[in-house]
Amino acid sequence: MIEEEVRIIEVSGPEIWVERVQGTACGNCSGICGTSLLGPGMKEKIRRFEVEADGSWRPGDRIVIGLPERALVAGFLKIYLIPALFLLLGAGLGQGLGSRVFFLSTDVGSILGGTLGLALAFGMLKRVSEGSLKPMVIRRRAD
Repeated sequence: MIEEEVRIIEVSGPEIWVERVQGTACGNCSGICGTSLLGPGMKEKIRRFEVEADGSWRPGDRIVIGLPERALVAGFLKIYLIPALFLLLGAGLGQGLGSRVFFLSTDVGSILGGTLGLALAFGMLKRVSEGSLKPMVIRRRAD
């Protein structure tokens, strides 16, 4: 389980909106390295997202949220592997069908087929993966 400490900014029914501050890579120790030299000039990024939670939460509460590692692996497969496979399959089909059926050059058929396969993959993934990478509340932060 990958855990992160966050602060609640809004509560709306069973969903809560949380934010975390993403700092620099190493936390800006007093050592002399590239990150410590560039760290003060880099702005921190505030990330806000929705988490499903049951219980009594108030804005300002600090909690620990988590995401299972297998959800990240599944997300990786959905984001990278499936579009790449659809791109290659579409390019292969476009190359074969483009020259035989539509009388296009193999390059044009391959480009059109690959583009169509990629668009099909993204459309399918948008419908299938809605909310599959939502983190969950693990516990209140121990002070």
